[in-house]
Amino acid sequence: MKPYDFNDPFDCQVIVDTKNSAAEIANFLRQNAPGLSSEEIKRYSKTWSNNPIEWNRMVSKKIHESVNEKGVCCFVSNNDNILMWSHYTDSHKGICLKFDILADVDFFTAPFHVKYSKDYPYYNHLKDNSQLVKSLMQTKADIWEYEGEIRVLKLTAGSYQFKKEALKEICFGCNCTKEDIQRIKNLITTNNFNVVFTKATKEAKQYGLSIKTI
Repeated sequence: MKPYDFNDPFDCQVIVDTKNSAAEIANFLRQNAPGLSSEEIKRYSKTWSNNPIEWNRMVSKKIHESVNEKGVCCFVSNNDNILMWSHYTDSHKGICLKFDILADVDFFTAPFHVKYSKDYPYYNHLKDNSQLVKSLMQTKADIWEYEGEIRVLKLTAGSYQFKKEALKEICFGCNCTKEDIQRIKNLITTNNFNVVFTKATKEAKQYGLSIKTI
């Protein structure tokens, strides 16, 4: 999924800091625009340093275009969170997939934990360009902290195939129907996956879920 297609419009937001001197802009152009002559670099760096609003607009546009080309796979670290089942599985009617990331390191390249904050991160593209992913993809509003989210970044958005051996478990929601459970079991068997089937059930005396093998 593209970052700006997320259901949270505050996700992947950043405060773009473009307080850059003419010398910093010139140095950035030398490293990233080798086709420009010395005179062009001098002219552009002077123009943009004297027009901070236009410089900010241009850099912000470029950052957001670059970020929105990426694909992001989102995961969580546990399967018994009531809110997660409610929000993402059609009121507990869906399923949760459990993966072993070491069984397919190509698909799960460089997973990172989301960090939660009350404030947008600051990002200066000329000084912190190696931190673009960390700044935009790794920070989220602290109201979502209960998710304990883990993300995997892809260079482009789209469909990716994971190795069969990476899928270890399918957990059915507590409201998943018998028909859907059987249909998914048949689909898994037909396609030669080797997984454990579990089901979330409501605790009898408290607000909670327990996961049981079926």
